[in-house]
Amino acid sequence: MKKLFKTIALALTFALSIMLINPMVEIKAITKDNDMSEVIIHEDDKKTIIALVNNEQKESYINDILKDCKFKEEELNKTNLNSKLPAGQIIGQRFMYKSDIQKTVDKYAGYGTFAKLLSNPITDATVGAIVAAAKLGNIWAFAATALTWSVGDLMNRQQSWWNESLLRILQGKIRCVRVTHIRNTTSDYPVAYLIIERI
Repeated sequence: MKKLFKTIALALTFALSIMLINPMVEIKAITKDNDMSEVIIHEDDKKTIIALVNNEQKESYINDILKDCKFKEEELNKTNLNSKLPAGQIIGQRFMYKSDIQKTVDKYAGYGTFAKLLSNPITDATVGAIVAAAKLGNIWAFAATALTWSVGDLMNRQQSWWNESLLRILQGKIRCVRVTHIRNTTSDYPVAYLIIERI
């Protein structure tokens, strides 16, 4: 019974910590509007750019992106697709490096577990073993824990993208995954951008 109580307390603590630092909460507080929609305006192997728009503007924004090539080009230029980050106020930003993966595994599976799991060649199976060892449920929950970020935001990328990202980090092919929330300071259409990218 004590173990069950401890597990429930840990889960509640984790959920509360995610809610307290969730960038969506900050965005909603800034806009004073809880009715936001996410619209993916760019996605490739390296980067996803999501625009956050008010629900009443969602259809208009989607139509503008789909039908107006000039508007879409301007939006992508605003987000500096090929450079670092778009102009604006960074509301929240997190990185997931190899050290963050290690801390997450060792915290939930016991110290030294990460080193044991990496003692063999690093493959897709290694990623699966790491996620299973941490007992957080799935790759999204693992990444959310390692990044201290909202699972809902991370689900904009498929599980396979997250599995591949962990594999590339562990193999040294990329340094990290970066998640950034940026408030649009030039207009309120869209209100903000969420960028998930491999670096």
